[in-house]
Amino acid sequence: YRFVYALWDDGSIAFSGYGGHGQQGIGATDSSSPGVFVNPGYGNVNRTGATTVLRGKKVIRIAITATTTSNASNALYALVDNGNGTNTLYAWGYNGYGQVPRGSTGNQSTPLAITNPNGEKIVDVWAAGGQYGKVWVLTSVGKMYAAGYDNIGQLGTNSTGNKSTLTLVKDWTSLGGIKKFAFSQHQYGMCAVVTGNGQLWTWGENARGQLGISSTTDKTTPTRVSTYTNVQNVWIAGHNQDNTM
Repeated sequence: YRFVYALWDDGSIAFSGYGGHGQQGIGATDSSSPGVFVNPGYGNVNRTGATTVLRGKKVIRIAITATTTSNASNALYALVDNGNGTNTLYAWGYNGYGQVPRGSTGNQSTPLAITNPNGEKIVDVWAAGGQYGKVWVLTSVGKMYAAGYDNIGQLGTNSTGNKSTLTLVKDWTSLGGIKKFAFSQHQYGMCAVVTGNGQLWTWGENARGQLGISSTTDKTTPTRVSTYTNVQNVWIAGHNQDNTM
């Protein structure tokens, strides 16, 4: 159950691979790849269920709920620059835990525009977790929001319940914003942020003390690590290679 998801230099996107949960974004649920790249949201208008919602739009960021296993139940994300000072996040694919943050858990076979939290402009997007997918977004006012699978607090939203809408993690503005964001691809996993003023914050899974906070208790909210004031970067490992900002 493999796939490729690409962002071309003209702002278009393409997908090739398994689409049993709508990952191809063309209004279909094909269990095998057509053998060529298809364009999510650019669909053939003659195909039932297709959409042209992304045709002619400029995508500036993409993300997928990749994982370290062969699980193919993924959600995909595309952040579009509308050319008028606004951005729109589109999401589609597997949605069993609300990782396509539309307020429900039904799968989505075409790109769906996601409501910006509190009307704020989304400027970046990250995702992880495969079937147990989760997504984080950053807005232009310095706030981070998350949605999806959340059994131990890996979203950072001060709870352990799955979220089907984008929910506030933290406002990083007073700390100089986010300089670096790292996260585990694992379905549980941890997250780490280096702030603009050089502080290190972590949250999520902590069974082996990986959060660095002198305990082995999982954390459902960002928690500052010691009193470090000049942190430049952070990486997370332990479930193969993980993604970073």
